[in-house]
Amino acid sequence: MPSSQNTQPALPEAFTARIRRQIPEHHDAFLDALETAPAVSIRLNPHKPVPVTNPAGSGASPRDRVISPVFSLTSGPVPWSRNGRYLRERPSFTGDPVFHAGGYYVQEASSMFLEHVLNLPAIRQKSDLILDACAAPGGKTTLIAAQFPRSLVVANEVIRSRIPALLENSIKWGTGNLVITRNESRHFTRLNSYFDLVVADVPCSGEGLFRKTPSARSEWSVDNAAHCSLRQRSILTELWEAVAPGGHLVYTTCTFNPDENERNIAWLLNKTGGECVSVPLTFPGDSSGAADSIHEISDGPVTGYGFYPHRTSGEGFFLSLIRKPATGTSAHARRPRAHAPAILDASDHAAAEATTWFEDDDLAWFQISDRLHHIRSSHMEHLHMLASSLSVVYAGTEAGKIIRDAVRPSPAAALDIRMAAHRLPQFRCGLEEAQAFLRRETLPVSGDTATGWQLATYHGLPLGWLKNIGSRLNNYHPMEWRIRR
Repeated sequence: MPSSQNTQPALPEAFTARIRRQIPEHHDAFLDALETAPAVSIRLNPHKPVPVTNPAGSGASPRDRVISPVFSLTSGPVPWSRNGRYLRERPSFTGDPVFHAGGYYVQEASSMFLEHVLNLPAIRQKSDLILDACAAPGGKTTLIAAQFPRSLVVANEVIRSRIPALLENSIKWGTGNLVITRNESRHFTRLNSYFDLVVADVPCSGEGLFRKTPSARSEWSVDNAAHCSLRQRSILTELWEAVAPGGHLVYTTCTFNPDENERNIAWLLNKTGGECVSVPLTFPGDSSGAADSIHEISDGPVTGYGFYPHRTSGEGFFLSLIRKPATGTSAHARRPRAHAPAILDASDHAAAEATTWFEDDDLAWFQISDRLHHIRSSHMEHLHMLASSLSVVYAGTEAGKIIRDAVRPSPAAALDIRMAAHRLPQFRCGLEEAQAFLRRETLPVSGDTATGWQLATYHGLPLGWLKNIGSRLNNYHPMEWRIRR
C-alpha cells in the first residue's frame, strides 16, 4: 500500500461517523488509508500484445527490452486480473505511443475484479449480447470487449459530454465488437429480455474516490448519497427488464455506503425474485493473500464484494452478481421492427477496396451516411434491432469515408485488431517520430517512402494514417486526439 500523504480536504464528518459505526473494529485503519497515495495500475490489451526489443544485447534486463517506458515500471500483477499490472509510480502516459495505440488502459485495480467475475463458467457459457449500461469513459467497456471478442457489446452513456472519451477509448482498444449508444436507462425497457449480461456501474456518491479525487470529498453529502440510492433503484428496475431469463446483472459502485450497495441489492431481490451468485475468491498463482483482502458481504440472500482501502491495493469498490430466474423467453430471436433509416447497406464497390485491409473475412459491411463500417456478420441483425430501438452513436469499426469511388481510411481502421498491417505500406516510427505523429506534426519524406497511404506504426503497433503526396506526408491523426506536449 503506498504511504505518501495526499494534500486533500478533510474527510466529511458525517462520512467518518458512519464509517466508525459501519466498520467498528477497523475504522481507524480504514480512515488512515484514505489519506495515503492511491495505487497506480494498468490493464493490458490481450489482443494487442506489446513486442519487446533488446537494444542492449542478450545481457540486458527485462526492463531494458520493453518498448513502452510505462512497462518498465510494473511492480507485479493485479491478482484478480490476468491482464492487470501495478506500477511502482504514476508516469506520464501521454508520451507513450503504446498507450495511444491501445496497448493498455489505465484503470483502477479494484474495478478489474469484473474480469474475474466475467470468467465464471456461468457467464462465459452464455454472453453473446452484453450491455454496459453506464459506460464512459470506457474502462469496463474495453475490459468486457476484450474478454468477449466474438460477442456484441452495447456501451451506453447518457451524458453527451462523456461520449467523446468513450468513443476514443473504444476505437483505440480496437476490438470492433462495440455499439455505442446514448440513452436513458428507461429506454432499455424497449429491449425486454434481450441481453445475456447487463453491467450496471451506476452513478454513486463516490466515496471510493476520496483518495484519488479531492473534489469527491467536497461534493459528498448525506443528502446526495440518499438521492443516489433512490436513483440507483430506478436504474436497476429499468435495466432488469432488459436481462434475458437465466441471464445475469452485475451491479457495481465506487462507494462504501450500504444504502447504495447491499441494501439496494436486497431491495432488488425482493422486488424481482433474482438471486445473488457467489464468486469464488481464488486467484491462480497468487501468493499475496489477495482473497483475504476482499471483504465478502453476506446478509441473508445478499452476497456482495467490497474493496476497502486498508485491505486491498486499490480504491473503494463494490460488486454484486445477480441471476435472473430462468423463466420466460429471450428476445434474441425476434426480428427488428424496421431497418433504421440511418444504416444503409454498403455498395460492393465501396466495400471491396477496404476489405483487403482486414484479416477477418466474416465481416458485414454497411454505411452510416458517407462512412463505411464493418461488424461481425452475426451481429448485423442485432445492430438493426438496436438502431430501431435506441440512439446509436457508433457501431463496429468505421473503416473510412467514401469519397466518389474511393475510401479515405479512418483512424479506427488502423487501430482495429484485425488490421492486416503487413499488406500495407508502413511508415515505421521511432519514439520521437511516433510522438511527433501523435502531436499531428509533419513527418519527413525519405527517398524510399512509398507514395499514397502509409500506416504509421510503432514497433508493429498501428497508430494511424499518413499520406505521401510527394513533397510531404500529410498527417491524418484526429485533431481532437492530438497530444499537446
